[in-house]
Amino acid sequence: MKKYFLTFLIFITSLYAYNYSIRDGWQMIGVVENIKDMNNFDNSCVKSIWRYDDTNSSWQIYKPNNIQENTLNYLDIAMGFWIQADGDCYVNPPKYILPYRLSDDNSPIIDDFNNSKRFEMIYTKEAFSEIYLNYVHNNPTPDVDFNNNSVLILRTSNEYKYSLDTYVKEVKDYLSYTEISIETRMRIGGCNYLEDNLFADIEFISIPKTGKEVLLNEKIKIEGCTMYGKQTDIDINETFLELSFREIDLINNYGETAYNTYKRLEVVQNLKVFEYLYQNHINPVGVDKELPFIDFEKETLLTLFLGLKGSTGYDIKVKSIKEYEYYIEVEIENTLVGYGCPAGNALTSPVTFVTIPKTNKEIIFKEYTIPKRCEYPEE
Repeated sequence: MKKYFLTFLIFITSLYAYNYSIRDGWQMIGVVENIKDMNNFDNSCVKSIWRYDDTNSSWQIYKPNNIQENTLNYLDIAMGFWIQADGDCYVNPPKYILPYRLSDDNSPIIDDFNNSKRFEMIYTKEAFSEIYLNYVHNNPTPDVDFNNNSVLILRTSNEYKYSLDTYVKEVKDYLSYTEISIETRMRIGGCNYLEDNLFADIEFISIPKTGKEVLLNEKIKIEGCTMYGKQTDIDINETFLELSFREIDLINNYGETAYNTYKRLEVVQNLKVFEYLYQNHINPVGVDKELPFIDFEKETLLTLFLGLKGSTGYDIKVKSIKEYEYYIEVEIENTLVGYGCPAGNALTSPVTFVTIPKTNKEIIFKEYTIPKRCEYPEE
């Protein structure tokens, strides 16, 4: 007779996320937080998930990477279900965090220092007030409780000929990091726009603090317009060209570190902005240092700041850059210090600058990380 073993569910909790510890064999588990996306169990030790549906008196099943057989699409809190696992692993379904939009559609923005794209996290009232007043005409700065919240600034370019707007689609909090999914909508093909009166869209989004690294994962949605002005989705041509890129040497006595900046992903199209960032945000600051050469007639600069960290072991680098018909996608890898991993006790702020061939296409940022786990050696 075949035997099944009931094992206890072990989970590690953070402020928002749960890390399920799955063991080899069969086990019954209760849902701690709603699981909307069963794909969280893909690429893990989980072979199958089973739940009995009392309403229809039948079993629902989910097998990772097997769309044809799957009938189990979600798991609500307090539901019980069975897992069959092939080995031990951790599964970390995210908790969804509700962002809050601070922007006012009736507030025109000022042409600021850099008219190109910029995503930035803000963690203090003083920094937010300064930036907000630089962008918005005659509006009081929104009140944000920075003890419990941060602000994400989404600034699209006004140098691109098509209409753009950007918004936060969802926020997922995992055990090791928080992922903010961003959707940029581009309107082309019959949509009316004025080339002599281009505008930039800006959003200010308040997001609950999690105390974790924030990853910005941007996707693009391309829309067209009919002759009557009605919007319609356009299929994206998946053909792309792999672009080469050039890393700017930022190494000095401090290493490749930034000064006095938060997470910031930015497109730079002119020497004036580059000089400002290099002199004021690349260590050492306050001393004369030679500006690396960039030919902005032929090159576009991407400046990627990871933000201030409390130890060594962090890094940010470009993994690939792909050029599509209407946009360019930049894949960015963030190295995070994993649980139990040794790290030096020092303040660091990793940064990388890269150039690509000159472009006026919209640039999409896609950050990702591979969380690490380290075990201390036995004594």
